Amino acid sequence: MHSSSPTLSSSQTAADIKWYVKAGSETALEEVAQATLRAASTSPGFMGGHLLQPTPDAVSGEWQLILQFTTPEELRAWQTSTLCRACKAQSDVLTVGAARVQRINGLEGWFTGANRGVAGTPPKWKMALVTMLGIYPTIRLVPMLLEPVVVSWPPWLGSLAVTSVVMVLMTWLIMPFLTHLFKGWLYATPSTDTLDA
Repeated sequence: MHSSSPTLSSSQTAADIKWYVKAGSETALEEVAQATLRAASTSPGFMGGHLLQPTPDAVSGEWQLILQFTTPEELRAWQTSTLCRACKAQSDVLTVGAARVQRINGLEGWFTGANRGVAGTPPKWKMALVTMLGIYPTIRLVPMLLEPVVVSWPPWLGSLAVTSVVMVLMTWLIMPFLTHLFKGWLYATPSTDTLDA
């Protein structure tokens, strides 16, 4: 996996691009994907991206590229740009069939890519429960732990520090741990999870 930024916050949006690579074209597709990340980084509002490659034991051989932008309008501007069309043309000759592109909004980004071979994202009620499980203790503990440090700071700066620490912990530590821990339940099929029906 290659990554150049944290996962989506609640105000961002992203393009989730999925490919099936032709046999023998894996290295070339990785190069095109990295070139796409570099090209997208020149577009206004680009926040970063992730390239997820299937593991050897993955059920699906699907590759996934996530491009994150600040607003839906900035994502749309990238998707209609000449650079984006050029990158798509390069990837199309290396993949089986057309790329599948899906827009991701808000906290869904924490759950995209965690499935590694399972299609789609979990039901919204599951995402909400797991997110609450991670964020509630975090927003209770972080302010208490930082209070001795920020007590003499201006209120706005103290709030910014607390918010920044919460988002870093949620993005890089807590949500990756929770999505891995609850992977079987989050991505359960309807036959094993009747609440999804």
